[in-house]
Amino acid sequence: METTIYKVDDALDFAVKFLYKLYEKNHRVMVLYQDEEFANELDRVLWIFKQSAFVPHVKEDSQLAEMTPIVLAKQNAANINKADVVLMFNQLDVPGEYSRVVKVFDDRALYEQAKQKDKSAICWVQKDEKWEKEANG
Repeated sequence: METTIYKVDDALDFAVKFLYKLYEKNHRVMVLYQDEEFANELDRVLWIFKQSAFVPHVKEDSQLAEMTPIVLAKQNAANINKADVVLMFNQLDVPGEYSRVVKVFDDRALYEQAKQKDKSAICWVQKDEKWEKEANG
């Protein structure tokens, strides 16, 4: 299992762009969230992100969840769509098995906790719209 940890300035902006890239590469993704307001805004922005692009996604309670490439779900949801990637926001523990884990934090303290918990993770910090790789461990 490959784990990458990101410290971001804007979680919503990161999520939309990252999900678009994952979808373009034919990944199936479970997006796990704690904040319902964040999920609703992500859902809304994914529909209007690019006029020339469509990012198919549903929330976990949709009848189409099993067949949709991107599913937005509460933090401890099962891997409904048999995703290979889990994209998690401000969460430390991974529920289930995925080949790739992406943990996103807009909170510095949680980011540091995640780094301590997973010493093998690759860590990136957003600074002035650029990415810097950080040492871990």
